[in-house]
Amino acid sequence: MLVCVPKRLIMMRGHSSVRNHRFMLKRFVLKIMIIALPFVCVFLLFADIAIKKGDANPPALIVAQQQTNSDLVYMPTWTRADQFYYKFRAVNQIQPDVLIIGSSRVYHWRSDIMFDEHGSGYNAGLPSAEPLEVAWFLDGLAAHNHLPDVMILAIDDLFFNQDGTFVRSNRVENVIPPLDYSFDYALNGIRLTAQDYSQHPQQILHFYRNYQPSNLSGEVARSSGRGYRADGSFQFPDLYDVSPQLIDNHQWLYDNGDRIFQHGDSIYEPSMAAIEHILQLASENNVTVIGIFTPYNSEHYERMLSSGNYSYIPEVRRRIGLMFDNYGMPLYDYTYADTVGGSNEELYDYLHAGEVLGLRVYYDMLLTSPEIFAAYSNISRIEQILNRVDNRFFLPREG
Repeated sequence: MLVCVPKRLIMMRGHSSVRNHRFMLKRFVLKIMIIALPFVCVFLLFADIAIKKGDANPPALIVAQQQTNSDLVYMPTWTRADQFYYKFRAVNQIQPDVLIIGSSRVYHWRSDIMFDEHGSGYNAGLPSAEPLEVAWFLDGLAAHNHLPDVMILAIDDLFFNQDGTFVRSNRVENVIPPLDYSFDYALNGIRLTAQDYSQHPQQILHFYRNYQPSNLSGEVARSSGRGYRADGSFQFPDLYDVSPQLIDNHQWLYDNGDRIFQHGDSIYEPSMAAIEHILQLASENNVTVIGIFTPYNSEHYERMLSSGNYSYIPEVRRRIGLMFDNYGMPLYDYTYADTVGGSNEELYDYLHAGEVLGLRVYYDMLLTSPEIFAAYSNISRIEQILNRVDNRFFLPREG
C-alpha cells in the first residue's frame, strides 16, 4: 500500500534537518572556541611580552625602525646567524656608498660620524666573521646588486691560521635570510619567551609592573645596553667595567695557546682564497677595496711574533700585500696604534679598538686617500670630534 507524503512536509523535514545540522555545527565551533580561548590568551600574553622586549621583532622590522629612529639599539637574541641576517638586511635596505666589513675588531667604528649623511656609510662588522663568511656576505649583496662604491675590508690574521679551528665549527654558510625567516624569528621569540616565563610565572607581573618603552630592543640590549646602532656600530656602555676581564681572558688564551691565540705555522688556504675572491668580485663590479690590518696591543703583538708560535702571520701579510698590489687596491697596516696618534690604552683588550681609536684610523685613511674618502666625509667635523676626546674608548657626543 503506497502512502503519499505531502511534498511540503518533506521539504519541512529537510529544512529541519539542515537547521539541526547548523545548530550542531555552531555548538561544536563554540566548544572549540571555549576550549581554545585560554590557550589563545596565553599565546597573546607571551607574544605581547616578546614584542615589547624585542625578542619577537625580526631584523627586517628593526632595520626599518632604525631608519626613522637612529637612537634605537638592537641585539638579535638567538644565534650568530641572526646577526648576519640583520646586517645583511640592513645593507640591502640602506644601500650605503661605503661599507665597513670584517670581524668584531671593527665593531666600534662609528660610521655615522665618519661619513656625512646617515646611510652613506654602514658598519657591517660581524662577530668572528672569517674571510669565507665575508666573501659569502658580499656574494649575497652582489646577487641583489647592492655592492657599495667603496669597501673598507678589515683583515684579521688570526683567521688565516691552519690550526685555528675556533670559528669554523660555527660557520654561517647561508648569510641570506630564508624567505620565511621573519615569521620563524617571531615565532621562535614567542616560543622561548613562553618557555622562560612558564618556568618563572612570577616574572610576568614583574615585567608589566616595570615595563617602560625603550630605545633598547632585544633581551640582551634591554638588560645590558649592548647592541647595534642604526649605523651598524656596536654600543658597549659598560666597556670600562669589563675591559679588565677581557684583557685577563686574552692573557689566559695566549698563555694556553687557545682559541684565537692557537699556535700555528701554516696558512689556512680557504681564507686566502676568500680574500682573492673578494678582490676579484670588487674589481668586476667597480668597487674600490681598502684593506686594513687592524690594531693590536703592540706589546702583545711583538710578544706573539717573538715567541715563534705564530709564524704564519708574517707570511699571511706578505701574500695579502702581493694580492692587493695585483688588483691595484690599497692596503694599510694599522697594527700599531701609535701610527695614528693612539695608544694601547685605546684598545679594551689585546685586539679590539674602541670608538676613539677606530676614528683615528679612519681619519688617517681620509688624509692618506682623500681621492677615495673625501666625497663621503667631513674632515673638519672629524677633527673637531677628535680634538674633544676626553677618554680612552668613547667619542664625545656632538652638539
